[in-house]
Amino acid sequence: MNGWPLSEVIRFVLQSFWKNPIIIIFMLITPLLLIFLSSTVLQEEAYEPTIGVEEISERMQASLLQQDVNVEQTSTAMALNKLSAGEMDAFFTLENQGGLLILEGSKPHANYSTNLALNKMYANLSADDRAFDTLYLHGTSQNNWYDYIGPGLIAFLAFAFTLICSAMLFSRQVQTYEFHLNGTRFITIYFLLFSILSLIQSLLILSYSIYQLDMYFAGSFWGALLTVWLISLVAVSLGMVVAAFTRTFFQFGFTIFAIHLTQFYFSGILPSENVVWMNRIGLFMPVSYSVEALRDIIIRNEHFMDISTYGLILIIFIAISLRLVGYQLRKQANVAP
Repeated sequence: MNGWPLSEVIRFVLQSFWKNPIIIIFMLITPLLLIFLSSTVLQEEAYEPTIGVEEISERMQASLLQQDVNVEQTSTAMALNKLSAGEMDAFFTLENQGGLLILEGSKPHANYSTNLALNKMYANLSADDRAFDTLYLHGTSQNNWYDYIGPGLIAFLAFAFTLICSAMLFSRQVQTYEFHLNGTRFITIYFLLFSILSLIQSLLILSYSIYQLDMYFAGSFWGALLTVWLISLVAVSLGMVVAAFTRTFFQFGFTIFAIHLTQFYFSGILPSENVVWMNRIGLFMPVSYSVEALRDIIIRNEHFMDISTYGLILIIFIAISLRLVGYQLRKQANVAP
């Protein structure tokens, strides 16, 4: 009988396992990491809204404090300023025997927690008239979780697929292009041409989300488009970095997976205000800045110039990535900068 004996086949396969421990560890540990991160986000403690109050009784205020609500005594004018700045979730006051609730409105979980706290307050006081008027500074009562998570998904999906495609195409071209001719010109032309593709992709994703899927949109379409395009450009440059620095298929795939994993869980796409350590890691994630910028534009109706700091940070990410690509390719070509 031709072929290897069964014992030889078993030994060969086991040796391949032994020679590639990182792959085995990746298979065993990564699912546990995903479960841990998912449970951390989904099982976080209940959100504690910050509610400004004016002209309410001490009994009402005491009832709110018993429900793990942060209560601040403030005036209407001061409350409106804090609501606009995102420093307060709601403002409640009594007017002519009736209550008036003003919600910041952009966070569904904050709106839900605030309404629940006020309803419990009236129930604890056994008040006959529990009706109060509700106004939304941003959004409407019809806003749902998709309207809140949608801007984050737009940013992440634009980033994720642009990163994959940019890395794959650049990796192929890196293997054939003669860098000693003009590496800088090659990097520049590739980035500019791929930027056109990423602009088309950004336009498609944003338009489909707004006009076909009916996502709530209150801001400037062009400001939102520019923001999505910027995170796509970050993905283009970062994909070039991945292609330039990885040598094997496993390194390439693992790096892409690690980037996607960290960007999704640490960029605030899902609400994680109470998980401090995740928010701190998110400061190093470019997607987190585009997520917040898109929410400011789409939900809070801010202009692009109002979130220009986020745009500047994304541009810095792009510049650093392109610089790294140039350094690595010059190093491979063994030519001086």
